[in-house]
Amino acid sequence: MSAVDTNLAGSTLAERAFYRFARGVVVTFCRVWFRMTCQGREHVPTRGAYVLAPVHRSNIDILVAAVATRRRLRYMGKDSLWKHQPFRWLLSTLGG
Repeated sequence: MSAVDTNLAGSTLAERAFYRFARGVVVTFCRVWFRMTCQGREHVPTRGAYVLAPVHRSNIDILVAAVATRRRLRYMGKDSLWKHQPFRWLLSTLGG
């Protein structure tokens, strides 16, 4: 079996810093605007792989999922979202 060479988007120091900043803004917004709290956070693993699967009741599920864990999230989106360069960089840096 051959080794797979991957280069995950958002792996540079600047991109990781931008992710932490953007996540902080999202979490603050969700807690202030929606008065959101998170119950059961102790059940989310602190290391190792896991799947966090929102039920997609609205378009902000990915933003809400960021409140559940302090770990960096990776998510999937449809390919048409990555067609334009500035938006492509933003989505990839934020874990898409």
